[in-house]
Amino acid sequence: MNTPDDLQKLWQQDNSGKENHTMWMQLIQEKRTGFEELVRAANQAEYLVALTLGPLLALLAWKAKFPWVQAGFGLLAATLVMLALVLAVASGATQRRQPPNDHSLRDHLQALIDCYDQRIRNMWSGRFWVSLPFSAGLVAVIMGRPGFVTRIDAWSVVCILLAGFWGGQRLSCQRARASILKKREDAARLLRELPGAGPPKSGILAVGNGEGE
Repeated sequence: MNTPDDLQKLWQQDNSGKENHTMWMQLIQEKRTGFEELVRAANQAEYLVALTLGPLLALLAWKAKFPWVQAGFGLLAATLVMLALVLAVASGATQRRQPPNDHSLRDHLQALIDCYDQRIRNMWSGRFWVSLPFSAGLVAVIMGRPGFVTRIDAWSVVCILLAGFWGGQRLSCQRARASILKKREDAARLLRELPGAGPPKSGILAVGNGEGE
């Protein structure tokens, strides 16, 4: 038969475990909220560019005199619209990755790490596939004027613009990736500190190798 002191110890241990679980869940939720705010801010910047330049490029396509220039401006406008749609879909998919509250702490941390990994993968692949039609549209706008195909100065401008555009895209992705990786390492450290937790499961190494870094 348990004495009153034994019952009090059992109650304190149980209550301490619940408080500890609550503190962990609050910490994980804070990290998830911070990540969602980071993604939201980055997406809003992309939306602003799309909403600002999209209509302008569409107007330029409508007013352009030459067919290839029209097609180039139209492709640029369509690319920005496509970028906004892809970001909206990817953002919704990231939010749906959060497991129910009744799942374990490890499940919540692993889901958060998976969100970090997925964001990096989507960022690199999305920027690449969006940059291809954008580059094609840029070339069409410049080279679509009569006689420009044979002009060396026109090709020089195209090469400079494309090099600057792709270099800027890569630099932007590298900065965003570094910021996310810091958050991911913090979450992975917390996962390692969980009792009985092993290393996090992730494909982030494959992402890093794919970047050539």
